[in-house]
Formats: sequence, C-alpha cells, structure tokens
Amino acid sequence: MAGAADRERAREEKRKERLEKRKAEAEGRMHKFRDERYMEQKEAVANNLDDALTQVRTLIDGVLNW
Repeated sequence: MAGAADRERAREEKRKERLEKRKAEAEGRMHKFRDERYMEQKEAVANNLDDALTQVRTLIDGVLNW
C-alpha cells in the first residue's frame, strides 16, 4: 500500500512540474538558448523598428497638418 502512495505522490509532483513549465513557457520566462549575438541583433531590429515608426508618425503628422 505504501508503494501505491509513493507512486501517486511522484505522479502528482510530475504533474505540478509540467504545469509550472507550461506556465513559465507561456509567460516567456523560459528560454531554450542564450546567444548574445542573437540578442544584440534582436534588440537592434526592435530599435530600428521603433525609429522607423517614429519617422512615419512624424511624416503623417506633417502631411495632415500641411
């Protein structure tokens, strides 16, 4: 009987671990890898996109107020 209780406890622990892992993945807390070059490029793309959007907003505001 003790063996069945141990197996049930182990099964419950694994279930909790799987749920925590899925939650962490959904929240973006888990990373499969860490590549500094990739992270630098990703940040540069985000900054370039932000700059481009700012320029477009400025251009549109200038056209609308012309």
